Formats: sequence, structure tokens, C-alpha cells
Amino acid sequence: MFVGSILVLQASTFSGLVAGRVMAGIGGVVVNVLMTKMVIDWFAGRNLAAAMAIFISSWPMGIGLALVTLPRVADQGGLDLAWACVALVIAMALVAFWTKYKTPEGAVAHGRIAVVELPWVPLSLAALVWGFYNAALAMVFGFGPIILVNSGLSVAGASTATSLFMFAIVIAAPLGGWVADSLNRRDALILFTLVAAILVLPLMLYLSASTAWIVFSLAGFLIGLSPGAIVSMTSQILPANARAFGTGIYYSIYYVVMLVSPPMAGALADHMGNVNITLILAAGMMSICILALLAFRKTALSTS
Repeated sequence: MFVGSILVLQASTFSGLVAGRVMAGIGGVVVNVLMTKMVIDWFAGRNLAAAMAIFISSWPMGIGLALVTLPRVADQGGLDLAWACVALVIAMALVAFWTKYKTPEGAVAHGRIAVVELPWVPLSLAALVWGFYNAALAMVFGFGPIILVNSGLSVAGASTATSLFMFAIVIAAPLGGWVADSLNRRDALILFTLVAAILVLPLMLYLSASTAWIVFSLAGFLIGLSPGAIVSMTSQILPANARAFGTGIYYSIYYVVMLVSPPMAGALADHMGNVNITLILAAGMMSICILALLAFRKTALSTS
């Protein structure tokens, strides 16, 4: 990720920018997969949903902070300064990890990959829940600003309202993880947030400038209660010696969903001439999550 950010910072051609983006993307994928496995190693069997929620909340927190800070940094010092700030944050994270992280006792840090032992069906279903959940969120922060501008908000106001959606997820995710662990009702919490999303997302199409910030914040909070519980689903089906490879498969499916869904939504919006369709699609993706969750629970019980 650091090398990719430096390549982008120094690039003077389009191919150089693409090379840096690909390099940073590869690093981001590897970090995401391995750190998820590492969190499971540390917290499997004890407060995993809360721990995973705190870990997952770094994603919307980063997006929210970027939406708020990087445009202003670029206005003051240009795009080079904005990219330099990104590279600095990555370097600080690298140093912190290198000097502070230790593998917990009992974790399998390396070993032979047992492909045939993976619970493929429930693992795939868990990945679909996480993939379509995040694809639906991408509809909000990807197309939300355009929808709000079309509704009469300024560009700055639309960006701020969308960032509030992401910050609300940051606040809600640890709380939701704690509730899931305390009550031991992970599936119920996930279902609650998915149903809330199905109801709230279409309503976000009918906002006035005065209500957009409130509704976006409320929607982010309700939808953001379940990330920890969703990602911790894999801990229920993956043995310790299969976590690294299983998490890799899990995120491969997740990234396919995330790669395909936003471009398809954008193409459909262009074809229909109405960007509002993207939030309807987001509600549909949350419906797919409910079906995948129910199928996961059925298959996980049959293979346990």
C-alpha cells in the first residue's frame, strides 16, 4: 500500500497512476484478509463480534475522514499534498504494526492448507452476506452525494451528509458488536439491521435539504449495528488451521461482489437516466443478504 501510494504521488502518466493504484489495491486486499484472520485468532470465543466491529469500523471511519479532510487538503496544497498525507498515514500504520503486533498463543500462523476441509457452502453464503451488505453501503456513499445534489443540496452539503452516514456506522458498529456478544443474538441483530435498511434506503430518495443530515445519520446508525456480527460468522464454521485460507476464499467472493455490483448499478442508472435506482438496488441487495443469512444458518447447522 505504501509503495502504491508513492507510485501515485510520483506518477506523471496515466499508466503510472494505474500501476500505483493496482499496487496499493493488492496491498489493501492482503491486509484486509490477513488482519481479519488475526482478529479472529485473538478474540475467537470471547467478544469476537465486538472486536470485529471495532476492526471493521476503521473502513467507514477512513472513508468519512477522507471525504471531510482530503478535498480541503487538496484545495490548500494540491493533489500531491493529499497523496502525501495518505502515504504518511500508511507509513505510520506500518511502523505501528511492525513494532507492536504479536501473534496470540494457540494461533496457527502458518502450515499446510487443507482445501478439502473447508465448509464451502456456508463459507460462500457468509461471504455473500458481507459482500452484498457492503455493496449496498457503496450505493449510498458512491451515489448518495449525486442524489442529494439533485435534491437541492450543495456539493459540500451532500458530501457532509454522506460522511455523516459513514461516521454513524463507526459509532454504531462497536455498539452492535457489544450487543451481539452480550445477548448472544447475532442473527437477530443482523436481521434487524437488514430489515431496517430495506425500509430506510428507499426513503432516502425523498429528503429535503433540512432533513438529509438527520436521515443519513439515522440510516447509518441502524445499518451500522451489524458489521461485527456479520464478519464473525466465519468463526462459527472455520477451524483454526483453516482460518487463513478460508478467510482468503471468503474475501475473494466478497471482492467479486464488490467489483461487479457498483459498476452494474451505475450502468443501470445511466441506462434508465435516473440515479435514484441505485438506492432501490441497495435495498434489493439487503434482501439478498437476508436470504443468504437464512441459508447460511441452515447449512452451518447441517455441517456442524
